Amino acid sequence: MFFMRLWKRLRSSPAEPGQAVDEINQTEAAVPDHESDGRRRLSDVPYLLPKDLDEINRLDFQHYVLRLALGRLTFAPVDEQLRQGGQVLDVGCGTGRWAIEIARLYPLTHVTGLDLEQAKATTPPPNYRFIQGNLLQGLPFADSTFHYTHQRFLVAAIPLERWPGAICELYRVTAPGGWIELIELGAETRNAGPCLQQLIAWGRQLAAPRGIDGTQMSRLGEWLQQAGCRQIYTHTLWLPVGAWAGRLGLLFMRDLAAGFNGLEALAVRACGITPEHFRQTIAALEQECNQHQTRYACYLAAGQR
Repeated sequence: MFFMRLWKRLRSSPAEPGQAVDEINQTEAAVPDHESDGRRRLSDVPYLLPKDLDEINRLDFQHYVLRLALGRLTFAPVDEQLRQGGQVLDVGCGTGRWAIEIARLYPLTHVTGLDLEQAKATTPPPNYRFIQGNLLQGLPFADSTFHYTHQRFLVAAIPLERWPGAICELYRVTAPGGWIELIELGAETRNAGPCLQQLIAWGRQLAAPRGIDGTQMSRLGEWLQQAGCRQIYTHTLWLPVGAWAGRLGLLFMRDLAAGFNGLEALAVRACGITPEHFRQTIAALEQECNQHQTRYACYLAAGQR
């Protein structure tokens, strides 16, 4: 029932001020712009997806989908450390949902969420704080501050040439013996039909001028090694897309469709297509993925400093 309520919120129109559980606290570091579809975006950063209430709801939904797929909150072997206490950093924390859950699960650990702007949710626990910042401009923390540095789903925010340097920055703020964890969706699929292939192609066309390339996310472990990490673990999680795979597949299908929906205005302008064509392609996606039993690659990597 929780997932269905969240999905209804994801599909609904933005709530009036004061009605939404989540809201954006706009700061001077992020310059908003609005597309013809009414979606709010940031015009001074390479981030491809919207930054609005609909996207906040989708990110919360995506968090629960990944938690269901993993069966836990962490990929790196940090449970024992966090139970004893320590410092955790979540880079690009988005809604703060993951960071807040970590703070509640490990009350002796202090958790810091960092993003371009703050998305307020429920009252956070006392061991959580938010810091405004931009990874691409350098993290506002001293060397060796954190025992566990976590970052996920920033493929649409970091140009390909900036990835090695960004991971070196994560390495810098991680304490010796601490762990860095990265999780990203790429562009690799299994049994993808023409609609999904077309949506991915449009996404790549939109991403290319910003220097973003989702086809290289399988290199996360390589970049961790280049930064100086040791004892590196990598895993490719093949997420099912569609009701053919049960609850997880259905939920991820809806998350994926909502993510592509956020690209509509950009695709119509840049790819020479009509809004109707774009929407029809998304509308056909669920049946197609069920027919082909499609899977989508999610890359996980963790390395110890």
